[in-house]
Amino acid sequence: MYKGNLIHTLESVPISVMNNQFHRYMAIIKQKYEQRIFPGTGFSMDYHVAKSHAVGEAIERYCAGIMNPSGIKEQSENNLDYPCITPLQFNRYTKEQYANHIKVEQYDEKEARNWVLSNNYITGEEVYLPIETVYLLIPNHYKKFRDVVSTGLASGPSFNDAIENALNECIENDAFMLFWLLKKVNYEISLESINTSRIKKLVTLMEGLNYSLKIYDISQPDINSFTILTVIKAKDSKGFFMTASTNRNIRKAIKKSIEEAISGYVTLQEKSVYQSNTDADMTNEGSVYDYFNGYDEQVLTDVISPEIEVKNLESIEQEYTFSEMVCSVAKQTDIYYKDLTTEDIRELNLISLRVVTPSFLIVPYEKQALLESERLRKFTDGVELNLKPHPFP
Repeated sequence: MYKGNLIHTLESVPISVMNNQFHRYMAIIKQKYEQRIFPGTGFSMDYHVAKSHAVGEAIERYCAGIMNPSGIKEQSENNLDYPCITPLQFNRYTKEQYANHIKVEQYDEKEARNWVLSNNYITGEEVYLPIETVYLLIPNHYKKFRDVVSTGLASGPSFNDAIENALNECIENDAFMLFWLLKKVNYEISLESINTSRIKKLVTLMEGLNYSLKIYDISQPDINSFTILTVIKAKDSKGFFMTASTNRNIRKAIKKSIEEAISGYVTLQEKSVYQSNTDADMTNEGSVYDYFNGYDEQVLTDVISPEIEVKNLESIEQEYTFSEMVCSVAKQTDIYYKDLTTEDIRELNLISLRVVTPSFLIVPYEKQALLESERLRKFTDGVELNLKPHPFP
């Protein structure tokens, strides 16, 4: 998989605050001509999984960072030669939010903007998508209608593998933002009820290191897939870290969610130690670091009721088919994709895609939720939204 000179670096990254039970790798791809670097990281109990995740993430960022000019057009929507999916069909900011933003601006149908020719996953129809929903490296002078995020980027050995991995990310982000805004959790899953050896080993290791783990189902009722939220805390200090993972197999979702939570929490611990030793500025970490430091411990009980129902894993549906997952998503949003695979990646027999689900909510880097959304309105009848900055990394 790593043949040739594509992967410039693939190294193990020591984990200073933990034992050697976990593996963390960093992969770096260097673009030959423009000297850009595209990093990826991977964390797992399995060293080969950590390596694979690091390389996969680097490949996804690499492919999404290289624009293919043949598929890009700069036009107003009325002058395009194919239908377009305008920003008005996406989760975006409200007029009031736009008024307070300098990095993004409201869509104007009369103005020319950059569009990327893509495909409808269900029908195959060619359509144009806004460039900031497809590529990562958007020029600073280009006024976007929302944050550029990596959600929906995925790679895999086949088209279907890449599509599924990308859809998982889209579902995960949507489920997390709906959970955070609506303060709605389906149930807690008893860790004691999980008999999968890998997951049990993860939990036992973390408890031995004085960490507390809890996992919750935050799957949306209209989507046939599992989104599992993991909340991790140190037992002897304030603060928390949370993250989520989606998979149509619940055990896979649980394992990945726990591993990503451990990885994120450990990284914040390392940064915290570094800051205390060097007086480094951590303001760029924003709300994630604030919640980790316990600056707003109350928010955790605000979004997750202490009285939440606890279920045993064996009482829960275990897996959906790929078709069941896709069909449920397609009922809620159109699904589009752009094949971003570069020639050097294709030579490795890999596919890299961006999947775009306009109606689904995204997790913005700016930490302020994008509140213009038909999907959000569907769930918010009489509900007071939690508008605190989200803690998703």
